[in-house]
Amino acid sequence: MGLANWITTGWDVVEAHIRRNPRKYGALGFFILVLPQAAPAAATAAKWLWSFVPASSRNLWNQVWAMTLPFSWNWITTPLGLGFMALVWWETRRHRPSAQNEYTGAMLLREGDLESQLDETESDYETTLGERNAALNELQQRTNERDGAQQALKTAKREFAHERLKWYSKMSFGGVKPTVTIRSAAYGNDYAIVQEIQKILKEFTGWEVALDGTNNPMLPQAEKFKVVFESAFTMSFDDVAFAFSDGDLLGVPVGKAMSDREDSHHLVIKVLPSAPA
Repeated sequence: MGLANWITTGWDVVEAHIRRNPRKYGALGFFILVLPQAAPAAATAAKWLWSFVPASSRNLWNQVWAMTLPFSWNWITTPLGLGFMALVWWETRRHRPSAQNEYTGAMLLREGDLESQLDETESDYETTLGERNAALNELQQRTNERDGAQQALKTAKREFAHERLKWYSKMSFGGVKPTVTIRSAAYGNDYAIVQEIQKILKEFTGWEVALDGTNNPMLPQAEKFKVVFESAFTMSFDDVAFAFSDGDLLGVPVGKAMSDREDSHHLVIKVLPSAPA
Protein backbone atom coordinates (compact mmCIF):
# COMPACT_ATOMS: atom_id res chain seq x y z
CA MET A 1 0.00 0.00 0.00
CA GLY A 2 1.43 3.36 -1.05
CA LEU A 3 1.73 6.54 0.94
CA ALA A 4 -1.33 8.03 -0.78
CA ASN A 5 -3.42 5.04 0.24
CA TRP A 6 -2.22 5.31 3.83
CA ILE A 7 -3.14 9.00 3.92
CA THR A 8 -6.54 8.32 2.32
CA THR A 9 -7.31 5.50 4.75
CA GLY A 10 -6.25 7.59 7.74
CA TRP A 11 -8.32 10.54 6.59
CA ASP A 12 -11.37 8.28 6.14
CA VAL A 13 -10.99 7.01 9.72
CA VAL A 14 -10.74 10.57 11.09
CA GLU A 15 -13.71 11.70 9.00
CA ALA A 16 -15.87 8.77 10.18
CA HIS A 17 -14.99 9.52 13.81
CA ILE A 18 -15.90 13.21 13.41
CA ARG A 19 -19.23 12.32 11.76
CA ARG A 20 -20.13 10.10 14.72
CA ASN A 21 -19.28 12.91 17.21
CA PRO A 22 -20.04 16.22 15.38
CA ARG A 23 -20.78 18.24 18.52
CA LYS A 24 -17.54 17.25 20.17
CA TYR A 25 -15.31 18.79 17.48
CA GLY A 26 -17.46 21.77 16.43
CA ALA A 27 -15.87 24.18 13.94
CA LEU A 28 -12.68 22.12 13.80
CA GLY A 29 -14.65 19.08 12.64
CA PHE A 30 -16.57 21.15 10.10
CA PHE A 31 -13.29 22.43 8.66
CA ILE A 32 -11.87 18.90 8.40
CA LEU A 33 -15.06 17.54 6.71
CA VAL A 34 -15.50 20.39 4.24
CA LEU A 35 -11.85 20.72 3.19
CA PRO A 36 -11.68 17.50 1.10
CA GLN A 37 -15.00 18.25 -0.59
CA ALA A 38 -14.25 21.91 -1.38
CA ALA A 39 -10.72 21.28 -2.67
CA PRO A 40 -11.70 19.72 -6.08
CA ALA A 41 -14.29 22.46 -6.73
CA ALA A 42 -11.78 25.16 -5.87
CA ALA A 43 -9.18 23.59 -8.17
CA THR A 44 -11.69 23.41 -11.08
CA ALA A 45 -12.69 27.03 -10.56
CA ALA A 46 -9.05 28.10 -10.50
CA LYS A 47 -8.33 26.27 -13.78
CA TRP A 48 -11.40 27.85 -15.45
CA LEU A 49 -10.34 31.33 -14.39
CA TRP A 50 -6.74 30.60 -15.44
CA SER A 51 -7.90 29.84 -18.98
CA PHE A 52 -8.98 33.46 -19.48
CA VAL A 53 -5.48 34.73 -18.75
CA PRO A 54 -3.48 35.51 -21.95
CA ALA A 55 -0.70 33.10 -22.84
CA SER A 56 2.02 35.75 -22.52
CA SER A 57 0.82 36.66 -19.06
CA ARG A 58 0.63 33.03 -18.06
CA ASN A 59 4.22 32.45 -19.22
CA LEU A 60 5.40 35.49 -17.28
CA TRP A 61 3.49 34.33 -14.22
CA ASN A 62 4.97 30.86 -14.45
CA GLN A 63 8.49 32.32 -14.48
CA VAL A 64 7.75 34.51 -11.49
CA TRP A 65 6.09 31.58 -9.72
CA ALA A 66 9.15 29.39 -10.25
CA MET A 67 11.42 32.09 -8.81
CA THR A 68 9.20 32.83 -5.84
CA LEU A 69 7.90 29.32 -5.14
CA PRO A 70 9.50 28.96 -1.68
CA PHE A 71 8.19 32.32 -0.57
CA SER A 72 4.78 31.87 -2.13
CA TRP A 73 4.44 28.46 -0.46
CA ASN A 74 5.06 30.12 2.90
CA TRP A 75 2.42 32.75 2.02
CA ILE A 76 -0.06 29.92 1.50
CA THR A 77 0.87 27.53 4.32
CA THR A 78 1.42 30.13 7.02
CA PRO A 79 -2.15 31.51 6.97
CA LEU A 80 -3.56 27.97 6.75
CA GLY A 81 -1.38 26.83 9.67
CA LEU A 82 -2.34 29.86 11.73
CA GLY A 83 -5.98 29.29 10.96
CA PHE A 84 -5.77 25.64 11.96
CA MET A 85 -4.00 26.56 15.21
CA ALA A 86 -6.66 29.18 15.88
CA LEU A 87 -9.38 26.55 15.44
CA VAL A 88 -7.55 24.15 17.74
CA TRP A 89 -7.15 26.91 20.35
CA TRP A 90 -10.85 27.80 20.09
CA GLU A 91 -11.99 24.22 20.51
CA THR A 92 -9.66 23.78 23.48
CA ARG A 93 -11.05 26.93 25.08
CA ARG A 94 -14.61 25.78 24.44
CA HIS A 95 -14.12 22.35 26.02
CA ARG A 96 -11.79 23.48 28.82
CA PRO A 97 -14.47 24.32 31.45
CA SER A 98 -16.10 20.89 31.21
CA ALA A 99 -12.71 19.19 31.32
CA GLN A 100 -11.72 21.30 34.31
CA ASN A 101 -14.98 20.43 36.05
CA GLU A 102 -14.44 16.74 35.39
CA TYR A 103 -10.87 16.97 36.67
CA THR A 104 -11.98 18.91 39.75
CA GLY A 105 -14.72 16.38 40.44
CA ALA A 106 -12.31 13.49 40.04
CA MET A 107 -9.80 15.15 42.38
CA LEU A 108 -12.50 15.86 45.00
CA LEU A 109 -13.70 12.27 44.77
CA ARG A 110 -10.15 11.02 45.12
CA GLU A 111 -9.50 13.30 48.10
CA GLY A 112 -12.73 12.10 49.68
CA ASP A 113 -11.71 8.47 49.21
CA LEU A 114 -8.25 9.20 50.62
CA GLU A 115 -9.72 10.99 53.63
CA SER A 116 -12.13 8.10 54.22
CA GLN A 117 -9.30 5.58 53.98
CA LEU A 118 -7.14 7.72 56.29
CA ASP A 119 -9.93 7.96 58.87
CA GLU A 120 -10.46 4.20 58.68
CA THR A 121 -6.72 3.59 59.05
CA GLU A 122 -6.51 5.92 62.05
CA SER A 123 -9.49 4.18 63.63
CA ASP A 124 -7.89 0.77 63.10
CA TYR A 125 -4.62 2.10 64.52
CA GLU A 126 -6.33 3.46 67.62
CA THR A 127 -8.16 0.16 68.10
CA THR A 128 -4.96 -1.86 67.68
CA LEU A 129 -3.07 0.49 70.00
CA GLY A 130 -5.78 0.15 72.64
CA GLU A 131 -5.70 -3.64 72.37
CA ARG A 132 -1.89 -3.57 72.59
CA ASN A 133 -1.94 -1.38 75.69
CA ALA A 134 -4.57 -3.60 77.29
CA ALA A 135 -2.46 -6.68 76.54
CA LEU A 136 0.65 -4.99 77.97
CA ASN A 137 -1.23 -4.00 81.12
CA GLU A 138 -2.51 -7.54 81.52
CA LEU A 139 0.98 -8.91 80.94
CA GLN A 140 2.41 -6.52 83.54
CA GLN A 141 -0.31 -7.55 85.98
CA ARG A 142 0.44 -11.23 85.41
CA THR A 143 4.17 -10.54 85.78
CA ASN A 144 3.58 -8.77 89.08
CA GLU A 145 1.40 -11.63 90.26
CA ARG A 146 4.10 -14.14 89.23
CA ASP A 147 6.83 -12.15 90.97
CA GLY A 148 4.67 -11.85 94.05
CA ALA A 149 3.98 -15.58 94.05
CA GLN A 150 7.67 -16.39 93.57
CA GLN A 151 8.63 -14.05 96.41
CA ALA A 152 5.93 -15.53 98.64
CA LEU A 153 7.16 -19.06 97.80
CA LYS A 154 10.73 -18.06 98.53
CA THR A 155 9.71 -16.53 101.85
CA ALA A 156 7.68 -19.61 102.77
CA LYS A 157 10.60 -21.94 101.96
CA ARG A 158 12.96 -19.81 104.02
CA GLU A 159 10.60 -19.76 106.99
CA PHE A 160 10.07 -23.51 106.73
CA ALA A 161 13.85 -24.04 106.69
CA HIS A 162 14.19 -21.92 109.80
CA GLU A 163 11.53 -24.00 111.53
CA ARG A 164 13.37 -27.21 110.61
CA LEU A 165 16.62 -25.83 112.04
CA LYS A 166 14.82 -24.92 115.26
CA TRP A 167 13.65 -28.49 115.52
CA TYR A 168 17.26 -29.71 115.01
CA SER A 169 18.32 -27.60 118.00
CA LYS A 170 17.01 -30.42 120.19
CA MET A 171 19.32 -32.94 118.51
CA SER A 172 21.86 -34.71 120.75
CA PHE A 173 24.07 -37.76 120.55
CA GLY A 174 23.91 -39.62 123.85
CA GLY A 175 23.57 -36.31 125.68
CA VAL A 176 26.28 -34.68 123.56
CA LYS A 177 25.16 -31.65 121.56
CA PRO A 178 26.38 -31.31 117.98
CA THR A 179 29.50 -29.31 117.21
CA VAL A 180 30.20 -27.51 113.95
CA THR A 181 33.42 -26.56 112.19
CA ILE A 182 33.29 -24.26 109.19
CA ARG A 183 36.31 -24.68 106.96
CA SER A 184 37.32 -22.16 104.31
CA ALA A 185 40.37 -20.98 102.43
CA ALA A 186 42.29 -17.90 103.51
CA TYR A 187 41.82 -16.34 100.07
CA GLY A 188 38.82 -15.37 98.00
CA ASN A 189 35.58 -13.63 98.97
CA ASP A 190 34.03 -16.55 100.89
CA TYR A 191 34.18 -15.01 104.36
CA ALA A 192 30.72 -13.47 103.96
CA ILE A 193 29.28 -16.96 103.38
CA VAL A 194 31.13 -18.27 106.45
CA GLN A 195 29.64 -15.49 108.59
CA GLU A 196 26.13 -16.13 107.27
CA ILE A 197 26.34 -19.87 108.09
CA GLN A 198 27.63 -19.10 111.59
CA LYS A 199 24.85 -16.57 112.18
CA ILE A 200 22.05 -18.92 111.05
CA LEU A 201 23.28 -21.88 113.13
CA LYS A 202 23.71 -19.82 116.28
CA GLU A 203 20.28 -18.14 115.86
CA PHE A 204 18.17 -21.25 115.13
CA THR A 205 20.12 -24.18 116.65
CA GLY A 206 22.38 -22.77 119.36
CA TRP A 207 25.16 -25.13 118.32
CA GLU A 208 28.77 -24.37 119.03
CA VAL A 209 30.48 -23.17 115.84
CA ALA A 210 34.25 -23.01 115.24
CA LEU A 211 35.93 -21.36 112.25
CA ASP A 212 38.91 -22.92 110.47
CA GLY A 213 40.55 -20.78 107.78
CA THR A 214 43.85 -22.67 107.60
CA ASN A 215 42.83 -24.64 104.51
CA ASN A 216 44.69 -27.67 105.86
CA PRO A 217 44.14 -30.14 104.37
CA MET A 218 43.62 -28.08 101.21
CA LEU A 219 40.04 -27.74 100.05
CA PRO A 220 39.22 -28.61 96.43
CA GLN A 221 37.78 -26.03 94.09
CA ALA A 222 34.01 -25.73 93.89
CA GLU A 223 32.41 -27.49 90.94
CA LYS A 224 28.79 -28.51 91.47
CA PHE A 225 28.39 -27.16 95.03
CA LYS A 226 29.83 -24.11 96.71
CA VAL A 227 29.06 -25.28 100.26
CA VAL A 228 29.25 -28.94 101.34
CA PHE A 229 27.86 -30.34 104.63
CA GLU A 230 30.07 -33.29 105.59
CA SER A 231 28.81 -35.89 108.11
CA ALA A 232 30.33 -39.08 109.53
CA PHE A 233 29.16 -42.57 108.63
CA THR A 234 25.77 -42.02 110.27
CA MET A 235 24.99 -39.10 107.90
CA SER A 236 23.31 -37.44 110.85
CA PHE A 237 23.33 -33.92 109.38
CA ASP A 238 21.96 -34.62 105.89
CA ASP A 239 18.60 -33.03 106.81
CA VAL A 240 20.44 -29.87 107.91
CA ALA A 241 22.03 -29.66 104.48
CA PHE A 242 18.57 -30.14 102.91
CA ALA A 243 17.16 -27.30 105.02
CA PHE A 244 19.89 -24.91 103.83
CA SER A 245 19.43 -26.04 100.22
CA ASP A 246 15.61 -26.09 100.05
CA GLY A 247 15.29 -22.73 101.83
CA ASP A 248 18.08 -21.18 99.71
CA LEU A 249 19.46 -19.68 102.89
CA LEU A 250 22.89 -18.90 101.42
CA GLY A 251 22.06 -18.06 97.80
CA VAL A 252 24.63 -20.59 96.54
CA PRO A 253 24.42 -24.34 95.68
CA VAL A 254 24.53 -26.49 98.81
CA GLY A 255 25.38 -30.23 98.84
CA LYS A 256 26.21 -33.00 101.29
CA ALA A 257 28.98 -35.56 101.67
CA MET A 258 30.02 -38.44 103.93
CA SER A 259 33.44 -38.65 105.62
CA ASP A 260 35.41 -41.63 106.93
CA ARG A 261 35.24 -40.73 110.60
CA GLU A 262 33.31 -41.87 113.68
CA ASP A 263 32.49 -38.60 115.48
CA SER A 264 28.87 -38.62 114.40
CA HIS A 265 28.10 -35.53 116.53
CA HIS A 266 30.54 -33.38 114.57
CA LEU A 267 29.42 -31.50 111.44
CA VAL A 268 32.05 -30.12 109.08
CA ILE A 269 30.87 -27.44 106.66
CA LYS A 270 33.24 -26.74 103.78
CA VAL A 271 33.09 -23.47 101.90
CA LEU A 272 34.96 -24.42 98.74
CA PRO A 273 37.05 -21.81 96.90
CA SER A 274 35.70 -20.75 93.53
CA ALA A 275 37.68 -21.46 90.38
CA PRO A 276 39.65 -18.46 89.11
CA ALA A 277 37.88 -16.44 86.43
